[in-house]
Amino acid sequence: MKILKNHYFYGGITILFYILIVFVIGNYLYEPILNLIFKYNDVSFLVTHFSNSFFKTNLTNYINDINTLYQLFTYSLVLIFIICFLVVPLKKDIESFKPNKDKLMNTLIIAFFLYYGVNIIVNIITLMANNNVESINQNNIETMINSSSVNTLIMFVTTVFLGPLCEELVFRKAIFSVIPHKMIAAVASCLIFGFLHTITYDYTFSDLLLVTMPYIASGVSFCFLYYKTNNVIICYILHAALNFISFTLILL
Repeated sequence: MKILKNHYFYGGITILFYILIVFVIGNYLYEPILNLIFKYNDVSFLVTHFSNSFFKTNLTNYINDINTLYQLFTYSLVLIFIICFLVVPLKKDIESFKPNKDKLMNTLIIAFFLYYGVNIIVNIITLMANNNVESINQNNIETMINSSSVNTLIMFVTTVFLGPLCEELVFRKAIFSVIPHKMIAAVASCLIFGFLHTITYDYTFSDLLLVTMPYIASGVSFCFLYYKTNNVIICYILHAALNFISFTLILL
């Protein structure tokens, strides 16, 4: 049972499980099945009538409801599994947070400004490239948030609480535990974090690079913070705070 005590095993299984549930099943099983059943432009009269009659909503809103619940279910499931495997290192980070709170918060402030500084640079590069490509992932999230008040609440829980904690445990805690060299781990973390948000959508190669850059830029600030503190809790606080700001701006 020595393998169960090995942090490489914990980190590796965590990454594989996240990719399987969120990336593979979500993009290559759930979405194709949903699109096959509920095609926006070619849906049968029976399905449309059923949606209008029994759910008192149009088909688009019905699909948004399903997508929103799927997001909540997926991140809840993944988070429960990840915490079970990373409970020991997570507990250590929680215990070390309070004694080092001031130092951690000072580093968080630096990472906060680094986040917006890097994103400004990315926006300038995008403008110079004269490319108006939009993030499909971001557009989907905004659609779900604005589709209904219930979905807004569900997406708030998912994007501000569940999602950031899940992603920080995977892209920071797990990846840095699997790759011993911290700089290589940081680069891998940023790239994987960025491309997993965009690679499944239908982009040309140049558009894919441009639309992925903001996500990689976000990963830079999170990796900087973890590199400096080795504490996933402070990374989660920053991630949750930034998502909260973005969520609020979407509602305005």
